[in-house]
Amino acid sequence: MTQRHITAEDLYRFQIVGDPQVSPDGQRIAYVVKAIDRETNAYRTSIWLAPSAGGLGAAQPFTSDGRSPRWSPDGTRLAFVSDRAGTLPAPEGDEGAGKRDKRLGKGKPQIWVIATQGGEARQVTFAEQGAGSPVWSPDGTRILFTADVGDFPEVPEHDGKPEPRVHRIKDLIYRFNGAGYIYQSRSHLFVVPAEGGAARQLTDGDWNDGDAAWSPDGRQIAFSTDRHADRWRSMHGQIWLMEADGSNQHPLLAEDDFNYFEPSWSPDGQQIACFGHAQFGSGGHADLFVVRPGASPRNLTEHATIEFGDSVGSDMRNDHADGTPRWAPDGQSLFLVGEARGATNVVRLTLDGTLRDITSGQHHLVGFSVDRAANTFALAVADTQQPGDIFVHWADSGDTVRLTDVNHDILGELRLSTPEEFTFTGAQGWEIEGWILRPADFDASKDYPLILEIHGGPETAYGYTFVHEFQLLAAQGYVVVYSNPRGSTGYGREFTQAVRGIWGQADYEDMMAAVDAVIARGSIDTARLGVTGGSYGGIMTNWIVGHTDRFKAAVTQRSISNLASFFGTSDVGSWYSINHWGGPPWQTPERHAFHSPLTYVEQIKTPLLIIHSEQDWRCPISEAEQLFAALKWLRRDTEFLRFDGSDHDLSRNGHPRLRLDRLNAIQEWFTRYIPTGPTSDDAHAHNGVTNGDGELADLEPVSSHI
Repeated sequence: MTQRHITAEDLYRFQIVGDPQVSPDGQRIAYVVKAIDRETNAYRTSIWLAPSAGGLGAAQPFTSDGRSPRWSPDGTRLAFVSDRAGTLPAPEGDEGAGKRDKRLGKGKPQIWVIATQGGEARQVTFAEQGAGSPVWSPDGTRILFTADVGDFPEVPEHDGKPEPRVHRIKDLIYRFNGAGYIYQSRSHLFVVPAEGGAARQLTDGDWNDGDAAWSPDGRQIAFSTDRHADRWRSMHGQIWLMEADGSNQHPLLAEDDFNYFEPSWSPDGQQIACFGHAQFGSGGHADLFVVRPGASPRNLTEHATIEFGDSVGSDMRNDHADGTPRWAPDGQSLFLVGEARGATNVVRLTLDGTLRDITSGQHHLVGFSVDRAANTFALAVADTQQPGDIFVHWADSGDTVRLTDVNHDILGELRLSTPEEFTFTGAQGWEIEGWILRPADFDASKDYPLILEIHGGPETAYGYTFVHEFQLLAAQGYVVVYSNPRGSTGYGREFTQAVRGIWGQADYEDMMAAVDAVIARGSIDTARLGVTGGSYGGIMTNWIVGHTDRFKAAVTQRSISNLASFFGTSDVGSWYSINHWGGPPWQTPERHAFHSPLTYVEQIKTPLLIIHSEQDWRCPISEAEQLFAALKWLRRDTEFLRFDGSDHDLSRNGHPRLRLDRLNAIQEWFTRYIPTGPTSDDAHAHNGVTNGDGELADLEPVSSHI
């Protein structure tokens, strides 16, 4: 079969697997498959079942329009979340069908239960704003879940059309990217009989509760909450306990400016494990704590050199592996997601702090679960050549077997590129890791254009996962370079924290060192360099083109240009200002100005495409507007793409057609200014400012008093 290059349109053909859930006895694995319905441009999810010992090809579809499958303790039922239409009771009194439908959450995600031997699914929740996060009680009779409560006024209409409304805002934190306005709702915990019936609300108040976990005897519930007094100004969580009926709610871990989350009970019910980190200064590096009620927590990982959780980014999915700690049956160790040097795996942590790998390899673990005996591990794993499949790993034998090949047909058609890992010396002599993705038909005797890709965060990472955008650019004839400069996760606490307060300084030097290291390897046309990135990567793209002219074209995505305005417009802007710049912009104006790309806008000569989403509340579109207006005023070469109905996660889970438009826009901009394909001409002119020796020299910043 003749293979071809990947295209943007191939987005419609990929299937994405995730959330693998192994049955308590280890015999079966439920997992979710997400695909795009091209006719409707909508995402469709379904739940599949695979026998863990069945091998490749034994998986079967189980139920459509479902996600978040969770096994009952006896393995006879699955609870799941679905938006499907259910059968609602008749309206009560004279309320009318419309009011009935609203009260019972018609069209909202609800929790359903289905027998695993077959039969019809049964809707068990009727929450007005929908329900999620089902958790079975140990005896299988009840299901814990979360639901939003609050005052949800009806949108006024006239002649069937919605009219404008007023939002009365009283708190600093009142909206969130992807969720919209949150000031009028709070997330709380409920319990419902597994066979159906009236749900009971367990928590209530002007705060949010979630991450619920039953004690092994079913008598208590541990949960995360933001019940601290400063909750609408500073985001951090606490761990509380309550009786199963909602009584006796009290704190277990509740420290000022410290964030605890994802509690998990030990098998004997005597200890609770959870993650935690300081609200400020941690760089998002979480540690694993174990605590006995009434005692102080023990940090088991303060000397660990890996990260816990999954921060590896991809444009194929927005979800990450559920990193909630899972206890081994003997209560002497826990299973976690460990991230190191661009790879994620399952690791085992003993109570004395010893770590060892359960799985290993250069891949991206995007989901896992373990059976009751801690022998059968269900894994969803992606790598650089495929977006993800389901595997099973047996601890007793050490064997790992692939159970699915969901993208067999499309991958069989494509000639993909394989990245090459390399290390280089960054600022201050630090070793930095990166990858080179060359065109599939790369010829080392010729020179190629180069595109530098920069990840967001900054506390995230690139790694061993499939990225459509990278493969697409390589297929167009570009050498794609991506790296994990200081601030990235997976390299230890010091490395992650090293970016705080220095955006545009040592991190910028790391990024330029990556480009120089690849150029030094040969086969790069230094007159054809491009750069792009999103979020923090967009900030650094803006910074780079304001400090050097060596790049021929740039694409900045969901970026920030002005840190002072970012403080007041972003859903997390105030937190970033305190954490990185030591205070709000009126207290540290010099720091905010120095690290803002807009300060250097007059130095931007590189043709710049600005991509932003209208409903991006993480990096609000006003940041793009300021940059675009300034560049247009200066008569610079720039264009602005505004994506309707999209938020900060457009590239990962936005409207499929808009995701396609975004990919096409990126490659069109680069091909407009940077000719693709190799050249054998050795006489290449540098694209950039040169010093007296003809070497590339960076432009000086406008201000250097920080």
